[in-house]
Amino acid sequence: MLFVLDHEHSAENCPAGTVRPDKELLSKLEANAKTSGARLVEGYLDAPAHTFYFIVEADAAEQILKFTTPYLGVGKTDVHPVLKWSEALAISRKLGLQK
Repeated sequence: MLFVLDHEHSAENCPAGTVRPDKELLSKLEANAKTSGARLVEGYLDAPAHTFYFIVEADAAEQILKFTTPYLGVGKTDVHPVLKWSEALAISRKLGLQK
Protein backbone atom coordinates (compact mmCIF):
# COMPACT_ATOMS: atom_id res chain seq x y z
CA MET A 1 0.00 0.00 0.00
CA LEU A 2 1.17 3.52 -0.73
CA PHE A 3 1.30 6.29 1.84
CA VAL A 4 2.00 9.99 1.57
CA LEU A 5 3.73 11.26 4.67
CA ASP A 6 3.84 14.99 5.16
CA HIS A 7 6.10 16.23 7.88
CA GLU A 8 6.34 19.80 9.16
CA HIS A 9 8.72 21.25 11.72
CA SER A 10 9.62 24.72 12.91
CA ALA A 11 12.74 26.59 11.85
CA GLU A 12 14.03 26.13 15.40
CA ASN A 13 13.68 22.34 15.14
CA CYS A 14 14.99 22.07 11.59
CA PRO A 15 17.41 19.15 11.32
CA ALA A 16 19.32 21.10 8.67
CA GLY A 17 19.38 24.30 10.73
CA THR A 18 21.77 25.71 13.28
CA VAL A 19 19.69 25.38 16.47
CA ARG A 20 19.08 21.60 16.50
CA PRO A 21 21.05 20.19 13.57
CA ASP A 22 20.94 16.47 12.85
CA LYS A 23 23.44 15.75 10.11
CA GLU A 24 22.49 12.06 10.24
CA LEU A 25 18.73 12.50 9.64
CA LEU A 26 18.73 11.43 5.99
CA SER A 27 20.97 8.46 6.73
CA LYS A 28 18.66 7.46 9.59
CA LEU A 29 15.59 7.68 7.35
CA GLU A 30 17.23 5.56 4.65
CA ALA A 31 18.44 3.00 7.20
CA ASN A 32 15.01 2.85 8.86
CA ALA A 33 13.33 2.35 5.49
CA LYS A 34 15.57 -0.65 4.84
CA THR A 35 15.22 -2.23 8.29
CA SER A 36 11.47 -1.59 8.52
CA GLY A 37 10.65 -3.18 5.20
CA ALA A 38 9.07 0.05 3.97
CA ARG A 39 10.20 1.31 0.58
CA LEU A 40 10.86 4.99 0.09
CA VAL A 41 9.44 5.61 -3.38
CA GLU A 42 10.33 9.29 -3.46
CA GLY A 43 10.73 12.28 -1.23
CA TYR A 44 10.10 15.97 -1.81
CA LEU A 45 11.19 18.97 0.21
CA ASP A 46 9.70 22.43 0.55
CA ALA A 47 12.67 23.94 2.38
CA PRO A 48 11.24 27.44 3.05
CA ALA A 49 8.13 25.87 4.60
CA HIS A 50 10.18 23.28 6.53
CA THR A 51 8.00 20.53 5.07
CA PHE A 52 8.94 17.07 3.75
CA TYR A 53 6.68 14.91 1.60
CA PHE A 54 7.50 11.23 1.34
CA ILE A 55 5.86 8.59 -0.84
CA VAL A 56 6.34 5.30 1.02
CA GLU A 57 5.23 1.79 0.16
CA ALA A 58 4.50 -0.42 3.17
CA ASP A 59 2.43 -3.43 4.16
CA ALA A 60 1.84 -2.49 7.81
CA ALA A 61 1.53 0.55 10.06
CA GLU A 62 4.55 -0.63 12.06
CA GLN A 63 6.73 -0.12 8.98
CA ILE A 64 5.58 3.49 8.69
CA LEU A 65 6.22 4.08 12.40
CA LYS A 66 9.73 2.65 12.11
CA PHE A 67 10.44 4.79 9.03
CA THR A 68 9.31 8.00 10.74
CA THR A 69 11.04 7.41 14.09
CA PRO A 70 14.04 9.73 13.41
CA TYR A 71 11.85 12.82 13.12
CA LEU A 72 8.95 12.03 15.47
CA GLY A 73 10.29 14.47 18.09
CA VAL A 74 11.15 17.18 15.56
CA GLY A 75 7.68 18.14 14.34
CA LYS A 76 4.34 16.80 13.17
CA THR A 77 3.85 14.03 10.61
CA ASP A 78 0.55 13.20 8.93
CA VAL A 79 0.15 9.82 7.22
CA HIS A 80 -2.25 9.43 4.29
CA PRO A 81 -2.96 6.04 2.67
CA VAL A 82 -3.37 6.63 -1.06
CA LEU A 83 -4.11 4.79 -4.31
CA LYS A 84 -2.43 5.40 -7.62
CA TRP A 85 -4.79 7.28 -9.91
CA SER A 86 -4.84 4.38 -12.39
CA GLU A 87 -5.79 1.95 -9.60
CA ALA A 88 -8.55 4.24 -8.33
CA LEU A 89 -9.99 4.49 -11.84
CA ALA A 90 -9.89 0.72 -12.31
CA ILE A 91 -11.65 0.12 -8.97
CA SER A 92 -14.27 2.81 -9.72
CA ARG A 93 -15.00 1.25 -13.10
CA LYS A 94 -15.18 -2.26 -11.65
CA LEU A 95 -17.70 -1.05 -9.06
CA GLY A 96 -19.69 0.74 -11.74
CA LEU A 97 -19.04 4.17 -10.22
CA GLN A 98 -17.31 5.40 -13.40
CA LYS A 99 -17.55 4.51 -17.06
